[in-house]
Amino acid sequence: MSASTGNLGALAGRTVYLDPGHAGTAPPAELTADDGRGGTKPCNAPGTASDDGWPEHTFTWEISQQLRTILEDAGVTVLLSRADDVHRADCIDERTYKENASAADVVVSLHADVSGPGNTGFHISAVTDPLPHNLAGESSRLASTVRDAMVSAGLPVSNYLGTDGLNPRADLSGLNLSTKPKILIEFGNMRDADDLAALRSQEGRRQRARAVAEGLASYLA
Repeated sequence: MSASTGNLGALAGRTVYLDPGHAGTAPPAELTADDGRGGTKPCNAPGTASDDGWPEHTFTWEISQQLRTILEDAGVTVLLSRADDVHRADCIDERTYKENASAADVVVSLHADVSGPGNTGFHISAVTDPLPHNLAGESSRLASTVRDAMVSAGLPVSNYLGTDGLNPRADLSGLNLSTKPKILIEFGNMRDADDLAALRSQEGRRQRARAVAEGLASYLA
């Protein structure tokens, strides 16, 4: 194990699918996706932005590239749901079908939240009210394990959503349709100045990416 991989040796030979939320170009408003529970929703939500216009889709792309580098240095095959931060991406249901068809051991969807100033910290969602095809137990264990790694890295849990950094959800297509161990991470609130400063800094993103990688290594060990 090289010095650069640290405690990530358990990841060697594994496959991780990263889904950097949203996309650089929004889809047509009329395009819809399967919500996984008998309904439809927009193909891809546009995502949020900071008060000065820095978009969530750029944050998720930037942290996906930092996490990708950390994982690949540890011997992981990394798959991505989109190729860049400029063009349109697949609808959320199509992203999930591709994840399901892949050889991925785990899937991690990367996001940032929008809330009022003073609402801070990260939270992680796994599917709740699971459907028969969901790996609900494994997804919950993945969420808890990554949460623990992020807390160990000194990252604060959300003070406004969920409990102890966990916020299970039944309204997300990407979780409802998944047949993999899958989580969605909201890394912070883009409308809070302190959270935004961390999300916007290369070092803040690197710290979060490294913590996620450590959590994945603990889960897959």
